[in-house]
Amino acid sequence: MNSSPFSLDTKFLPEDAAEDKIDLDLGTWRVFGLTPGDEIVDEFKSHLSSPPDDKEKTGYMDDFAWDSDIVPGGQPLYGAFLCRLSGKDDRKFWIRKQALIHPTDSRRIEPPLCSGCCRFRLDSQLPITGDFIHTAKLYLSLNLQRFIRHQPPQDNPKKPHTPRLQRRKGKRCVHGDEQSLDEQDNWLPDTPEWRKYATREHFPKYLELIGDQMGKELSRACNVIEKSVLQIDPEADWPQMGWEREDSYSLSQVETLWEFPADNPITTVWELGTKLMHLSKTGGKVAMHKMQAKEAGHIYNSPCFSIPIAKNVRLKLYAKTNRRIRFEIVHSELWNQRAALLKEAGLNPEAGGRSWDDVPHLLKALRQRAAKHMNNVMEHLQTVQTPELKPKTLLELITAVFEAIPPTIFKQTRMDRIQTMLIWLCFHKGYRGGIKKGPYSDALKTLAERGIIKFDHKRKFYVLTNAYRDAAAALSSIAGDPLLALMGIDLSEFVLQPTSLSPPVRVRE
Repeated sequence: MNSSPFSLDTKFLPEDAAEDKIDLDLGTWRVFGLTPGDEIVDEFKSHLSSPPDDKEKTGYMDDFAWDSDIVPGGQPLYGAFLCRLSGKDDRKFWIRKQALIHPTDSRRIEPPLCSGCCRFRLDSQLPITGDFIHTAKLYLSLNLQRFIRHQPPQDNPKKPHTPRLQRRKGKRCVHGDEQSLDEQDNWLPDTPEWRKYATREHFPKYLELIGDQMGKELSRACNVIEKSVLQIDPEADWPQMGWEREDSYSLSQVETLWEFPADNPITTVWELGTKLMHLSKTGGKVAMHKMQAKEAGHIYNSPCFSIPIAKNVRLKLYAKTNRRIRFEIVHSELWNQRAALLKEAGLNPEAGGRSWDDVPHLLKALRQRAAKHMNNVMEHLQTVQTPELKPKTLLELITAVFEAIPPTIFKQTRMDRIQTMLIWLCFHKGYRGGIKKGPYSDALKTLAERGIIKFDHKRKFYVLTNAYRDAAAALSSIAGDPLLALMGIDLSEFVLQPTSLSPPVRVRE
């Protein structure tokens, strides 16, 4: 995280950036010794994945994915990396998201620090020997920040540890007096130890651990099949099983981030987000991300702005914790930019894409791109002018919205709906969808009858009428959060103050 708070004069540097989510296709594993149409193929896929449900009554449930007394050598019969297939014809193994818990004791295996799937299919047949080759390929969504966050034991980078692909048992969304607003543990504490630890090259180890885990799953499945077949028919002419790996890759989407400290991150995001929305006439979005804190019964609201700034490039802005804001540049459809990106990274476009060692170089090239985009946006933000305030139409807009939302049993429900309606009108400049059904149907019909909104047949969109567009723009520019402005509340009062034992108070308590 940057040491200084954000301002419009801030210069975004590539060396200050980091990566969050990285989507890519990774590797090709060729499996030998399986014959299509043979039941052994289905058996192999069964042992490649996690254990079956109890209702299948395999007799192996007590051994599960741990060391087994049934198989010679004590190897597990099943894995904990991939989920089971939904059917025999399914070729997609999803990567496990929940912990795997032993049915008879307290042993558990935490899910891996990645998501995605593995596609397993028949690939080809060797011309001379006639042997068939099946391939496994990973389609991954990696989260580098979360991977780093779950490495040190006891949340302490000073203590020695072995790099791990499995998550730590407890979530790490709290550290000291800082807490994530979206309940995600993909952020790093701002301490000297963590800053030093974060500067290491973690991504190559991340890929290495994933590759090793996939290799272990294939080796275990091959060994189980070979031993089970030999036990049934030792004299059978069964081809030797094995696998080999090709270190190919293909990037599809990368999120590059910058973080800045903020005393009141939600207010800061509202103020910056309103300026960003005025830069984007079409395609900009703002959403309220809600997190339920069950132990306290509170819900906190954190705005997230997503703005298209170039082809296949979006800027996201949101409050990550109660102490920081986060900017993200999201590059998508990178497979269409492969040659240009390899050239920017100083790699040969004709030979690129065949070594995992190339990926960190591509990420650095994307940091350069992202920094240019951010600095360009900052230059434009400095020129954004606050729209002229017209008290009469502003008052009419506010009154119309409050009158259109009918009373509800719970006061908070009505206030939430008023806020949602104001966000649609102030930021989205209207509403996309039908108004005949849903909790907002009566309110939208009322606003249409009063001439606040009208249906744009060309865009298939309910838009603000010309008389109220400037009023909505002025309200969002002045206030940030429309509801707080309407209630006449000082934004400086809303500073979240959590502790490690209790969550922060709700932003509108």
